[in-house]
Amino acid sequence: MEKAHSIQRTRIKKESVNKMTKKEICEKLEEIDLYTLCRKFARTNGWEYHSGACKECFLINGFPYAIKFVFPTEDEWDEAAQEAMIYEAAKKQGIERIFLFTTLFYVNQAGIKFYIQEKIDTSSCGLSYEAKARLKEKANKKNNKPKVREILYEMKSPPRDDLWTARAYQIYGKKFMQKFAELTNTYGINDLHPGNTGYLNNRPVLLDFAGYHRESFDNYYSS
Repeated sequence: MEKAHSIQRTRIKKESVNKMTKKEICEKLEEIDLYTLCRKFARTNGWEYHSGACKECFLINGFPYAIKFVFPTEDEWDEAAQEAMIYEAAKKQGIERIFLFTTLFYVNQAGIKFYIQEKIDTSSCGLSYEAKARLKEKANKKNNKPKVREILYEMKSPPRDDLWTARAYQIYGKKFMQKFAELTNTYGINDLHPGNTGYLNNRPVLLDFAGYHRESFDNYYSS
């Protein structure tokens, strides 16, 4: 069991915080418990807040990482921890470039685990019309559509963004994408809609790759 109130060792860049130190960020994270209203907490501290079906996320000005966490639930599934584990698995396969660096950052007294993940430049759904046109022009320079279809056919839950997939194939290559397909199948990475894919330094990346496996949620919404 991780010791609470301890900063985990990470490869945070020295220039990563220019408005808040790591210690100050962790002191703020200590204030969060199961009853915290995260949107109000973020607004009070001048942070940006985002949330999905399962994870909460803070963005801090001057800090190059998103802070992701999950409030403990009965099924004990932690999507933020899953992303850190998948990143390490991808690293062993030599395909971590398509994933964002994710690692444990801090565990507070309430037992909430906070993970950091590289920030993206933009999500696929956040691309401007001009940016999409430029990417489409680059992707069309080579007719890789049949090869891309082969990769998609191998995936149980393929990305729902043809442009992102085409650019990924073009940049990373066939062998890389075959390994990527295998890894997505092994770890059940699904729900790859344009809001969960994006770009960092013009590199196609996944920003949400834990997959959706919440049986408790499915049972709740189907009842």
